[in-house]
Amino acid sequence: MSQVVEPAPATRSQANEFNYRPVPVLAPVSLVLGLCGAMALLTAFGVVIAFLGAILGGVSFLRIRRANGDLGGGWLATIGLMLSSLFLVMGISLQSYGYATELPEGHIRVNFPHDISRKQFIYENGQTKLHPDVVPLVDQNIFLKGYMRPSKKINGLTAFELLKDNGKCCFGGEPAAWDSILVILSPGDSVDYTTGLMSVAGRLSVDFSQPRVYKIDATHVERSRTSF
Repeated sequence: MSQVVEPAPATRSQANEFNYRPVPVLAPVSLVLGLCGAMALLTAFGVVIAFLGAILGGVSFLRIRRANGDLGGGWLATIGLMLSSLFLVMGISLQSYGYATELPEGHIRVNFPHDISRKQFIYENGQTKLHPDVVPLVDQNIFLKGYMRPSKKINGLTAFELLKDNGKCCFGGEPAAWDSILVILSPGDSVDYTTGLMSVAGRLSVDFSQPRVYKIDATHVERSRTSF
């Protein structure tokens, strides 16, 4: 009489091979944001990414811990949280230091879009005048940021147009007079064209008889240390 052989019971290790634990979607997302958070070392936008990564990483980590082993991906959430937190702290520190040290001594910090561009010219009795809020800036040493307008020459520029932004509204056509400033570098100085945000310091002057009403005789021109 034949005997029926029962299959041997699965060992614990074999059972664990099929013990699938779902991974919360926030775990890999937090890891990706943690890696992208490295941009915080360069831009303020990167700080936002690092902050978001830290929040999502923390939420994912707590959710996995509270699942008592029913959820996987703990290492993803942990690494994402650590990277995001690290880049967040470093990014804020670098951006804050750059902002605190970029202003040359004896200069007034001016926000180009807000303090100049939005203050459009005033027309009275057939004459064009500056907005009253801009008048106090004339003949003052100011410090502001903007973008270089492309030209045929890209190297060794001794003068260039500084625009309030790098949007197509400016680069696609002739910018409004209040959206552009002619920057004249000091004798012997030059700069190469770049698409990044530029910092300019110098004396602001106004001449309505010229195509570019605003002009800065620059004493300081460099790639901006901060993105704001």
